[in-house]
Amino acid sequence: MKRIPPLTAEMKRLRLRQLDLQLRPWLPIAAAPRPRDGWAKAMREALGIQLTQQARTLKIAPSVLTNLEKSEVRSSITLKSLERIAASMNCRLVYALVPATSLDDQRRERARRIATATISRVEHTMRLEDQAISKAASDQQIEELTNTLLNEWRAELWDDE
Repeated sequence: MKRIPPLTAEMKRLRLRQLDLQLRPWLPIAAAPRPRDGWAKAMREALGIQLTQQARTLKIAPSVLTNLEKSEVRSSITLKSLERIAASMNCRLVYALVPATSLDDQRRERARRIATATISRVEHTMRLEDQAISKAASDQQIEELTNTLLNEWRAELWDDE
């Protein structure tokens, strides 16, 4: 069995950029609100399919379909159930986790917060010892530490602060 080498930092950056590009078209869709009664019921009603007709197609009782539609509204429906409902209307369930900002921006913001907190702790100690540094030097150190955290792909980036 051939051993797969671990991903290099460059390969991880490439994978992150590719995923960001792949998710970009989803951003406007993710902002669209779900219909008040859920997508399953909205689609069924828009197509003019009666509850009993769709339940028969799904080979379930109408009351089960009603409960499934309600569970979608409560965000407790399973993907498998929602996929079956969609297929019964000749629709596809499309599923994605869409970040609020780019994945790259999220990593950079997280690294900057950690770098700022780390440098602030060091600066506090240095001020107590009358060895304070300038704002420009502090900003440069924060930027350097941010870049180090990003380049090393350290798991600590996501530890609780």
